[in-house]
Amino acid sequence: MARITLPDAITDIRTTTSLVWRRTRDGWRIVREHNSSRVLPQGDLDSRLPAPGTPAHRRTGGDPVRA
Repeated sequence: MARITLPDAITDIRTTTSLVWRRTRDGWRIVREHNSSRVLPQGDLDSRLPAPGTPAHRRTGGDPVRA
């Protein structure tokens, strides 16, 4: 999960990554990789992430405008 904060917009996203490994005689190898992202409804992460402009938000480095 992530929140992208710009001066005029906030976008919440959920990103999923998965790897399928297979053991061969030469060792372990990744045979399949999947990455996907989905834009979440506005405010979906409000209860999980600090609000922009709050002291907790600035401590996480999440506000480049005020950092």
